[in-house]
Amino acid sequence: MTTVVMRTEARVSVPDMAARAGAAAADGSLWLLADAGPVRLVPERASAAEARWDEIIRPIFDRGCADCHRPDGRAGVDLSTAAAWLASSDEILQRVVVGRTMPPAGHPLSEDDRAAVRAWSTAAWQSGRQ
Repeated sequence: MTTVVMRTEARVSVPDMAARAGAAAADGSLWLLADAGPVRLVPERASAAEARWDEIIRPIFDRGCADCHRPDGRAGVDLSTAAAWLASSDEILQRVVVGRTMPPAGHPLSEDDRAAVRAWSTAAWQSGRQ
């Protein structure tokens, strides 16, 4: 499941708003008719690290980590977001890539997956240092 955080913009005048009520625009925004007039909901833009996490790491997380590391997962450590990976990137790198103690047996990661985790973690660390 993907959670989208949205912000609202002030009342906007749009021609033929009735035809667009409840319709999503190409930029992902959503127009709604409200009592006070039309309201535009605009998705928050993800940071570059979050966008790369969604593209590169999320599929790896879903395959090898999600069973234990989702919210309320049996590991007790939620790693289901880019922010969680950023906060734990050193430990993830150590346990997944260097020590290879994660994921546990039954949840294998390919060498390509481990290389992707290394590359993402390194890039995230470097961007945080600048």
